[in-house]
Amino acid sequence: MPGLPDDFESRAREVLGDDAKLLADLLALREETNRFAAQKWPGSPPSAATLNARNQHLIEQAAKLLGPEKFTAIFGFAPDQKIDLVDPNIQQDHR
Repeated sequence: MPGLPDDFESRAREVLGDDAKLLADLLALREETNRFAAQKWPGSPPSAATLNARNQHLIEQAAKLLGPEKFTAIFGFAPDQKIDLVDPNIQQDHR
């Protein structure tokens, strides 16, 4: 959301220390995530299930990259925790 501070990169730098390659790989994954979220969808937008599956896939990629301890330190939740960003009930109400 515009106007909210984004402390992801500073938190990642703090956790990863001098591991520039790992930080660059994580930030590249984040950029890929941002591009996916910002793209225009022809026709109807993807379903909540599709968006949540894509998000979960990106979480799993970050977990493989970082390992469980660094992942939890950066993201604030365990990598095996399922996260749904889009509530299917809310999305259905807006179609």
